Amino acid sequence: MSSAAKSPKAAKLAEVRLPAAESGRAGIGSLSDHPRVLLAVLILVTAAVYLRSLGDGFVFDDVELIVDNRYMAQWSFLWKSFVYDFFWVRDPFALPQSLVYRPLTDVWFTLHRHLLIGPAGWHATLVLVHLVAVWLLFKLAFRLAGDFWSAMLAASLFALTPVHAEAVVWISAAALPLSAALELGALYVVATRTSPARRHSATALLLYLAAVFSYDGAIIFPALVGSYVLLLESPAEATVADCLQWPRIREAVVAATPFALEGLLYLAVRRIVLGFFLSPLASMAYTPNTQALTNSAEVLLTLPHVAADYAGLLIAPFYAGPSHRVLRVLSPASAEFYWPLVWLGLGGAALFLLLRGSPRARLYAFCAAWTAVAIVPMMNLRGIHPDLLVCDRYLYLASAGWSMLVADWAVGVARRSGPTRQIVTVGAVALLAGFGVSLWHIQGFWHDDVVLFTRCIDTFPESAICHGHLGLTLKQRGDLNGARAELTKAISLDEISSAPGYYALGQVDAKLGRTASATTEIERALAQMAGAFGHYRGLGKKSTPAPANAYTLLAELYDQQGQSDKSRALLKYTESLPEGLEAVWMAQSQIDWRHGDADSAQALLNNLVQRFPEDPRVWVMQGLAMKDQGRNQEAFTAFEHAISIDPYDPRSHLFLAQALHAEGRNQEALHQCQVALSSSPDDASVRSLAAEIQRELGQH
Repeated sequence: MSSAAKSPKAAKLAEVRLPAAESGRAGIGSLSDHPRVLLAVLILVTAAVYLRSLGDGFVFDDVELIVDNRYMAQWSFLWKSFVYDFFWVRDPFALPQSLVYRPLTDVWFTLHRHLLIGPAGWHATLVLVHLVAVWLLFKLAFRLAGDFWSAMLAASLFALTPVHAEAVVWISAAALPLSAALELGALYVVATRTSPARRHSATALLLYLAAVFSYDGAIIFPALVGSYVLLLESPAEATVADCLQWPRIREAVVAATPFALEGLLYLAVRRIVLGFFLSPLASMAYTPNTQALTNSAEVLLTLPHVAADYAGLLIAPFYAGPSHRVLRVLSPASAEFYWPLVWLGLGGAALFLLLRGSPRARLYAFCAAWTAVAIVPMMNLRGIHPDLLVCDRYLYLASAGWSMLVADWAVGVARRSGPTRQIVTVGAVALLAGFGVSLWHIQGFWHDDVVLFTRCIDTFPESAICHGHLGLTLKQRGDLNGARAELTKAISLDEISSAPGYYALGQVDAKLGRTASATTEIERALAQMAGAFGHYRGLGKKSTPAPANAYTLLAELYDQQGQSDKSRALLKYTESLPEGLEAVWMAQSQIDWRHGDADSAQALLNNLVQRFPEDPRVWVMQGLAMKDQGRNQEAFTAFEHAISIDPYDPRSHLFLAQALHAEGRNQEALHQCQVALSSSPDDASVRSLAAEIQRELGQH
């Protein structure tokens, strides 16, 4: 950058830029004369590789946050996103439900929910965010490295690394690419300013503010700004050691301060909304009933294993996947403790040698700092489920710094000689091709919940959460025996936090007609939940003993066993709970139907739709009742009303399809099946009905 016609401050800023690498135009270097074409090719290739994700459905937390989230259908969900935690929909009467506060990600979800039906559009926009991040990284790398091929290779590695499959393919992980794209944009604005006075431009500050309110891990961004100013704005002749002098440190702190103040603003809002800053012990809904790492010694012993696994995934991303077998470490004599320390030590030594002998040491030091700092939020093991200590998605921003380091080093090696250039070029092309193939393959793990959790169990058989979620998925699909086996396994692996497992197991046994065992399991679940309730009350946490539906299910089981007095008493108690009256009326209507009292059941259903008209569940129940009575037109109306409230619920579309099919309106029924499959691509009941309808249409 020429400083001839600029102010003294701008001239000073220009002269301290990191020197560019040798241009090396020989061979394929001539391709750099067409940077836009090459970047466009990279964007198109990346988009093509991620096309597979468009066929994936809603999985894991997507179902809870999006598909079954009846609150998101209301526009009031937008402002509630700012005053509740990310998972508040689990139980809005027991808040907070998690450590997570990401209001802008909730806004992103809400807009999608109102504009799109089915997961394909959600996947497409998330891929688009990733492509924007790739473009921004190219521009930032080119700015920092001063070399086209270094920037191009960095962007390519970042675009195609298999470790990004989880962040880009799993809809619930959208916060990470969203936040990372905003942070890359903010850092680029900081790096391309024309004078120190514009370092904290409104654009950079607004981008970072949006980033941190999208993903809590963005709280580390001020450290990236400080590292950039410290290492890359020192005089060109300065060494890394020279950069670590007090005047430089002071300037870096000053540069990072406005962003740090925005981070503090986020923490203050988080404290007001959630009631805490970072502590999981008084906040996580599962803490009193889980095997979480709450012991400081266990945390310290497990940290090296977690850090080494993240480092290993960056180095060898072919091992990416939806789960990683990382168990808590209980002893310093364990190989799971000292071997990770050895590998981390060797990695640190290799980095030291690279910094010591390279004229690009300051750039490499910045990239290494970027990588390490971006992983730091994941070292708070107290707030992470013990089965999820290592997750690929948390490497999204860290991999940007790592990609820049590897790319610039490789390009530097390539320029040493002609043969070396050929070796590096062939190696880079082969590596990127391998990345693309592996990335395409790994995306398939996120196709649906059965595929996802089966894969998780294959790689982490001791994971209670994977067995539990596979059991819940099989229950939803009607495979009750398979669900029972998986839920039983989950309980055996994690007896401490088994209340949800016992509740789900009770639901399965109730459907199997095993009333006595179902009653015992629901009673055990409620007893554990009541114990947690006592703990929460002691902390002053707003909570309820258990969801009202759990009590009404037990009341129905009591009624089936002839214990009508216990059933009525439990229903009476449930009325006093949040949403208890609605749950009681729904349960009582089912009991009345079972006893043949259709008039009483219908009266309760009528009361439900009048009292709770915004709940799609009551319209579904109304529709099923009308259908059983042969009042098909009224059933159609009820199902359509449920769909208008919650167009994502595949059950409503299935029930409407069944009613239409019974009337011989097969084209309309098939359309409803197709809509249901767009939300739940592998729903066995919907697929079976669709196949039956298609056979009948083919016969005509």
